[in-house]
Amino acid sequence: MESVHELTRQVLLCRPREEALVVIDSALNQRKLTGSGLARIVRALPPRFASVLDAVDAASESGLETLCRVRLSNLGPGIRSQIPIAGVGRVDLLIGDRLSIEADGRPWHDGATAFHADRSRDLALSRLGYHVIRLGYDHVIEGWPRVEVTIRALISRGEHRWSTAHRRHGLDS
Repeated sequence: MESVHELTRQVLLCRPREEALVVIDSALNQRKLTGSGLARIVRALPPRFASVLDAVDAASESGLETLCRVRLSNLGPGIRSQIPIAGVGRVDLLIGDRLSIEADGRPWHDGATAFHADRSRDLALSRLGYHVIRLGYDHVIEGWPRVEVTIRALISRGEHRWSTAHRRHGLDS
């Protein structure tokens, strides 16, 4: 069996960037690969691969999260992974101050209990003033253009930022 380092090198050389980032994020998250190990691999490759070091995120807990983060990274406002929200827990992705993206794969979000828990989290986030977008596999893999148009519209309307009144009343923390 190939080493994780050799497999990482091969995925970088042979697969599209998005796919490579999904694999690398997963390896980093599962601690099969370290950041310094990835840096050594990338340094041995042509310079065009250097940007991979800035694009990976060991906090990403699923391939769907990675795909969303990578595809949204060109939208401008900061996008952060696995952000803790008091009274709710971590959100998969947070754009700006308050636009929460939840990327749900079926293995972890299927069944009545998980379905109910996800909706309860959405209610808690909404009560706190967050705007929640919950995406499934089909949204990310098959319907991404529609997702991106929707998120761009929310950002263009400023719905990813707290309002001045919200900030003035100290409700943004």
